Amino acid sequence: MAASGSSPTRPPPAKRQNKPSTTTVHSLGEDLLLAIFLQLPSLATLVRAALTCRPWRHAVASSPAFRRRFRALHPPPFLGLFFQVPGAEQTPNTPAFPHLHPCPPPRP
Repeated sequence: MAASGSSPTRPPPAKRQNKPSTTTVHSLGEDLLLAIFLQLPSLATLVRAALTCRPWRHAVASSPAFRRRFRALHPPPFLGLFFQVPGAEQTPNTPAFPHLHPCPPPRP
């Protein structure tokens, strides 16, 4: 008999190797995915992200509360003002549309 108490005919059990668990984007819950989507800078990037795959599109499309929150956090950009000079003479061939005066680009 061996002094260590193990059987000489049976080999010691092999040690189990723990495989590292992998977390992918597909394993994220919908709540966490929508929280990540709220951090996107604009509506255009949200649309691009939602068109990446069907589960992402479903996450965005199936949650009216998320869409309201996204619009509240990301208001549409201010493009400019329509302005018509008072008392300007109209010529017969010129449409009576006001002019758009664009805003300066936002400062970084």
